[in-house]
Amino acid sequence: MPQDRRLQPHDGDLVQGLFLVSHEIDGTAEWQIRDGRLFVTPADARYRYLDT
Repeated sequence: MPQDRRLQPHDGDLVQGLFLVSHEIDGTAEWQIRDGRLFVTPADARYRYLDT
């Protein structure tokens, strides 16, 4: 998935959120959606307990 991609629904409202995504090979990543853009970074160690 592209690192910076516009996510905008048909009604014009921008999607916003924070998601932790786990992959069995790549590990856990943090997806931050701000101002309709997706920013993907490795998850911070403080979230490691969620990936069990």
